This record gives sequence, C-alpha cells and structure tokens, in this order.
Amino acid sequence: NEPIRIAVSRSHNTDETFEHISRIKQRYPSAVVIQQGSSYKFCLLAEAVVDVYVRTSPTSEWDTAAGEVILLESGGRVENITGGRLDYNKETLRNPHFIGKNRFWRD
Repeated sequence: NEPIRIAVSRSHNTDETFEHISRIKQRYPSAVVIQQGSSYKFCLLAEAVVDVYVRTSPTSEWDTAAGEVILLESGGRVENITGGRLDYNKETLRNPHFIGKNRFWRD
C-alpha cells in the first residue's frame, strides 16, 4: 500500500505505541495512522486495508484470539514486540504488547 497505513487503538495508546509508529515512519515517511476501536483492526489487516497494527497497551486473550485467527487465515501474522508469537491458555490471560502485520508486510 502507498502510503503505508498503521492501525492503532482509538483510546488505548501509550508512549511506546508512538515510538513504534515513529520507527515505522522513519522507514515510510508518508505512513498514515488510522485509529480504530475494538478487534476490528485485525479484520482491516486481513483485508489489507491497513498494513500494520501496533498495540502497546493492555489486552487479554479474549481481545485478540478471534481476530488473530482471521488474520492468520488471510496470510498475516501477529508477533509480540520481541518477535515471538502470542501464546494462549496461559496462567495469566494478559497479552504482551504486539504488532499485527498484513500478508504483504515485509520487515
């Protein structure tokens, strides 16, 4: 996509979110930020309406599980901030911070 489109929460952003956006914008200066509520952002990724979704505020497994499956089935991926997968059925249901990427995203 040109320009690159970055999905973020409408109401749960942190300084860390904006740091990640800044790093993406260093590589893609014309990148556009799209604020969207709920897990709908995973659907936007699956459709390639947005390219990347940065989440650095609290979520739980129930916030991401269905959206992640939809994204994975479309060829996209979700990674924790350090590059690993999101794990489910943990003792704590909190997710780490993560980045979702559509099927066209190249690191």
